[in-house]
Amino acid sequence: MKMNNPDVVQLTEIKNYFLDPPISFKLGRYAIERIDSVLSILDKYSLRNNDAPMFLLLLKEQIEANQLTMHELRKELIEGGKRISNLNNQ
Repeated sequence: MKMNNPDVVQLTEIKNYFLDPPISFKLGRYAIERIDSVLSILDKYSLRNNDAPMFLLLLKEQIEANQLTMHELRKELIEGGKRISNLNNQ
């Protein structure tokens, strides 16, 4: 199923946010909100059979458990942005 335009736009905005995450003490909380948005879009189109959702779920768990330093979190968000980009290219 092809994604509708608002969902593509939202994924693109989230991808851009992840590829260049801000330096903020609230970065983890903001990232969780965006991860949840990506996952809900992927559920809508049955695109959960991919490595990107699994990566994002693991990242969300690590953020919630406060297991990542700010540097590690930024690095993982950039990787998440790359994986979201691959979703858009499918």
